[in-house]
This record gives sequence, structure tokens and C-alpha cells, in this order.
Amino acid sequence: MVQGFDARDTGDRCFFYAEGARWAATRGQNSNEAALQMLADAPVNAPFSVTGDMISFGDITADVAVSKVEPGQPDPWVAFRAGIQGIWISTDDPNSVLRIHGSEQTSEYDGQVLDISVLHFGNSCGDVEDIGATLTAQGMGGDPMDAQCFAIVTFGPDRIELSLVGRGTTIGYARAP
Repeated sequence: MVQGFDARDTGDRCFFYAEGARWAATRGQNSNEAALQMLADAPVNAPFSVTGDMISFGDITADVAVSKVEPGQPDPWVAFRAGIQGIWISTDDPNSVLRIHGSEQTSEYDGQVLDISVLHFGNSCGDVEDIGATLTAQGMGGDPMDAQCFAIVTFGPDRIELSLVGRGTTIGYARAP
């Protein structure tokens, strides 16, 4: 899924997500510029098939040189992915906030950023399969084995409930006004 370009702190880099990993291609560093432009022109969360070479890999981020971009397979999670975008406030603690943009989730508490995670949607959590719709949050800069997986209990335009798989803790969020 395309996340978009970021020219602030990281140079002119295109970010996209696949299989729980963050992929980054920098303009002027061996990528096909026409392919990068296709990604730049695409809306956030657009599915693409990307071909290229890995330059380096750390935590959950791979730096790549993109050679080719083609339209990807339809996303089975397109409705959920679109519906979850925005700001969500915990129904138990209004200081706890999730900001979701594209495939990135920023967790905040009392206005302070706690972490930024890559979101992945599916029907399983690790070895636990066929449990229904799930959301996995993999923290950037963290250990790839420390991903948190949530069963999606309730999802509507103004409310979501997520249950931490293995713990049974259910967390509710309401969409910010």
C-alpha cells in the first residue's frame, strides 16, 4: 500500500507497506524515476506491485531501489482501511489517542507521541488462524517479534473495539469530533 512521499527529515523518499514491513525508495538513488512518480501520484493506500532491489534492511524498514511499478491486486481490506483513517480517542481514557494515516498508526498519550506503528490487516495472529478480522501493529524501531495483534470486535464509522489476542483485553475508541 502506498503511504506517500516525505520530504521533511528523510529526503525525498517514497514509503509503501507490504506484509507488515515499511519499504522506502529515495529519489536519485538508483530507482526508476517514472515508477517513483507513479507512486507519488497515487492516493494513500493504493495497491501496487513493486519490483526492485533491496539496498539495506533494519528493524522493519527496507531501503530499496524501485525498477518497476504496476497496479496491484484489489485490497480485500479496502473498506476497513478507508474507514479507520483519522483520529480515535479511547473510550476509557480521553488522553489516549490513535492517529491513523494510510498504513501508519501514531499512538499518543496526553499529547505526547508514544510510538508509530505499521498496520497490517488479516484473519490471523501469528500461529492463531481463522479468528476473523485482525489488525496487527508493528512498532517502528522495535523488535519485529513484538508486534501486537488485535481481533476487530466492533467496527463502525464512529466506534471501534479491538481485543488484544492472547490477553482478552478489549479497548474501545470513538472517532474524534
